[in-house]
Amino acid sequence: MQLTKIYPDEIEKEKINHQINQNNQQQKYPREQLLENAKNLDLGGSYQNYIYNCGECCGNCSAICPCNPFVEYPYKKIEQGFVGVYLRFGKYVKTMPPGLQYFNPCTDKLIKIDCRTQMIDCEKQYVITKDNILLQVDASVYYRVIEPKKAIFFIYDLQMAVSQITLASIKSVIGAYTLQDVLEKRTEIQDYIQQFVDDHVDDWGIDIELMMIKDIQIDERIKSALAQAATELSCISKNFNS
Repeated sequence: MQLTKIYPDEIEKEKINHQINQNNQQQKYPREQLLENAKNLDLGGSYQNYIYNCGECCGNCSAICPCNPFVEYPYKKIEQGFVGVYLRFGKYVKTMPPGLQYFNPCTDKLIKIDCRTQMIDCEKQYVITKDNILLQVDASVYYRVIEPKKAIFFIYDLQMAVSQITLASIKSVIGAYTLQDVLEKRTEIQDYIQQFVDDHVDDWGIDIELMMIKDIQIDERIKSALAQAATELSCISKNFNS
């Protein structure tokens, strides 16, 4: 029996179309271009000037007497391998190099970012291969911050985000290979996962330098079954030869 296709009436059609148009017209907020802008140092209004002057006064007092517990020390030491992201009233101003850097404790904020290569030891991940074999994969990823301003403003909890996208990539990529391919093409799979992750985190201001699969373990039941099959084949081969 042929089923008749049912369409909504005209009123329902108009409601659906109206809803689609509303969704399409929703305002989207693209990422801001974080450019070094001296205008962000400008003080707008008397209140901001007042806060700035208070910060200058209190900062100088704290610089003379560093043991002052009430005001933050106005100098921050940035070690080699780190940079400082300088903000005024929450707006990005510039990225500062290593050294002793001054900031106004009432209006400014200097965030120290580690630009050295860092390692994330991902938790062991269970993965099912294309031929339905359960594997346990142990991996680590090495990354480096190359654009500190993006690492602050474009992503929350950078290490957690990199770890989770790496685990998801491992499951997705290895799931497209058979067990034999996983064991034989480990380097190829590592490179593919690294490229996959690097493409997705590029907008966060970081670079994936290395992705390493440290260990691949087969499920114990599968391992026992494979060992038993190998033993049986060996026995059959011996009987055949004899």
